[in-house]
Amino acid sequence: MDPKQTKFSQAVQVILPLAIDQTYSYGIPTDWLGKVKVGMRVEVQFGKRRTYGALVRHVLDGEFVQATKPIINVLDEEPIMDEVHFRFWEWMAEYYMCPIGAIMIAALPAGLKMNSETTIRLHPDFNGEEYPTLPPQEDLIVETLENRTELKLEEIRSLLGRKQVYRLIKSMLEREILLVSEELKNLYREKREFFVKLSAEFKEEQVQRDLFDQLEKRAPKQLQIFMSYLSLSRDGEFVKASQVVKKVEGTTAALNALVKKGVFEKQKIKVSRLDDKYDEVIIDFRLTEEQEVAKKNISEHLSQGKVALVHGVTSSGKT
Repeated sequence: MDPKQTKFSQAVQVILPLAIDQTYSYGIPTDWLGKVKVGMRVEVQFGKRRTYGALVRHVLDGEFVQATKPIINVLDEEPIMDEVHFRFWEWMAEYYMCPIGAIMIAALPAGLKMNSETTIRLHPDFNGEEYPTLPPQEDLIVETLENRTELKLEEIRSLLGRKQVYRLIKSMLEREILLVSEELKNLYREKREFFVKLSAEFKEEQVQRDLFDQLEKRAPKQLQIFMSYLSLSRDGEFVKASQVVKKVEGTTAALNALVKKGVFEKQKIKVSRLDDKYDEVIIDFRLTEEQEVAKKNISEHLSQGKVALVHGVTSSGKT
């Protein structure tokens, strides 16, 4: 392949594994003319440094402008997608108003959507017995992964001193020497809130009385917080700090002052995001005439063991 070639008699339109709602054109170098088919993957550069395994959607004939970039490599010997698959993807993209690149990300297995940031690790079943002797470059990758655990494709390029590594990695994936490690971003974050509880020395009744007398004279707001805690706690255990403050319309500053004095221990504790969501249940409501009729008919159907289907426009009061 001539890296300086800027005009091409053939080009491809490709789908990139990115949330982009369009295809991009790349020229086919002379070495691969007539060999690239729709549904095959090709390696392309997108942006200044990153490369991706893109899917060929169309093969185009004709001379292209100089700005067209060439494909870097052809990754498949035969197409991995056919027209039926593409049409289904395009229908999904239109129906769900979703970029076709996002469909590609969701639909293709990890090993078929590699890019320069893809992370590679040794296959858990690989022990070297099936392939006792590996070619030098494959052996170097395996040896490095035994010490590093994971490598990005960009790091493998640097390790081997070559730009085109997709075919090599693909071969090692097919022989179950390597495995693509997809990084799953955990969007859920656990919820944590501050809780307070009495320090051990303040659980004794006499110590509490002394504290009461002291706070009554010098810090009435702190006394309110202290009494609020006692009314909410069970045996001096943890109580949500916000509840302690809210009960007496106090301030966080007063609570923190008691923590500083050693009266309370303050700790951040994991809580369920469902807590307190359904504490208030509205029971004082009246059905409209139409709802009363619907309720009566539904009750009659259910009492006879029949299924009732409720039909109504949005916001008509079905719930």
